[in-house]
Amino acid sequence: MLADRHSLNDLKDATEKKMASMYKDICEKKEFLCDMNVDVLSALLCRDDLRTPSENFVFKSVMQWIKYRKRERLDVGAKGIGAVRLGLVDSKDVIEELDTEEMKAIPEINMLLQEALIRNCWPSRSSALALEKGKPRSMNSVGEKVFKFARKRCLS
Repeated sequence: MLADRHSLNDLKDATEKKMASMYKDICEKKEFLCDMNVDVLSALLCRDDLRTPSENFVFKSVMQWIKYRKRERLDVGAKGIGAVRLGLVDSKDVIEELDTEEMKAIPEINMLLQEALIRNCWPSRSSALALEKGKPRSMNSVGEKVFKFARKRCLS
């Protein structure tokens, strides 16, 4: 945030790259829940080089972040959830977390839920945005296999 505030772009890029390489470790720190800003979080989640065990882990970390300060973060939560590649998240987890009255009351979150369900149930009908949400991260070999399988299904 300091690098961003003072337009130190090289420092900002280096910091984001380092944070991406240790995302799992960052999520385990209390500071992640207490101090992480939604803009920093979403910028981090948009990176292809985010080092994570799975996209389910990313989704659950965002949900944990939102729930930690639910009143403050519910309205900005769509920005964090929107940065998750929901096409790679287990649809049961997406439904469990986002198919609640509280979450569906936020139009952006409701739209993300609908897109994720359509993408999982009918991949060949997916929009370009939905396909982007199914793109694996470069560091996630399991996600790459899932993406290749889904892409093959879409093309056939």
